[in-house]
Amino acid sequence: MEYDNFTKYHPYIVNAGKHLKWLPSDTEELYQENLIKRKSLLEKYDWLSTEIDYTFNSDGFRSREFSTHTGGVMFLGCSYTFGIGLPLEQTFPQLVSRELGLECLNLGLPASSNDTAFRLADTWIEKLNPSTVVLLSPAETRFEVLFENKHNGQILSRFITTMEQFSNEGNSDWSKTNQNGLINRKKNKLAIQKICDDRGIQFLQDDTENLVSVDFARDLAHPGVESNRSFAKKLLDILK
Repeated sequence: MEYDNFTKYHPYIVNAGKHLKWLPSDTEELYQENLIKRKSLLEKYDWLSTEIDYTFNSDGFRSREFSTHTGGVMFLGCSYTFGIGLPLEQTFPQLVSRELGLECLNLGLPASSNDTAFRLADTWIEKLNPSTVVLLSPAETRFEVLFENKHNGQILSRFITTMEQFSNEGNSDWSKTNQNGLINRKKNKLAIQKICDDRGIQFLQDDTENLVSVDFARDLAHPGVESNRSFAKKLLDILK
């Protein structure tokens, strides 16, 4: 199958146009378990009564419908960028875009990788023509493996989130050397930067490790409201 035929595909495309209350890792089952085992934390961070609406546009992203040539801010990354466990308006992409008065183009996907970020950038930067691209690089142990459905020839992707999982996919020699992940992360960052430089688009990159968790989202695992607010300020100090 030709490259252009699968550039827009990603696993969350199945949620296109949907409004969901729960998502991995912010599941209702986990929430009910935390109500029993960690209720004090849910109460501390105000998650006992706060509801979350995960609304997806027709392309399967947690964003409004994309309009072409917006000059908005494009965000690439994993669940930190997507905003797992947070109301949309409290995620750092929304906070940054609102402060700049620009449209928020959030292409973050939970469990995704730097490979995914590049693939999406390669497709969507040309289509949307953002004025700024912000990449919050997922961990270097994450990868995207593309494979072909033998029944219909469709190209799909599988998100690999640990070196152990990557090894189990038949890549044990490669995965035993951590430097491969570090190089892969850097290659994708530089590739996205080159796309932006060629188009005169402002590019800003940071690593997920630098989004420091001072509180927690509803799943009690991802960065919370204050963490996102602090990271948004960090980005704005650079972008303004």
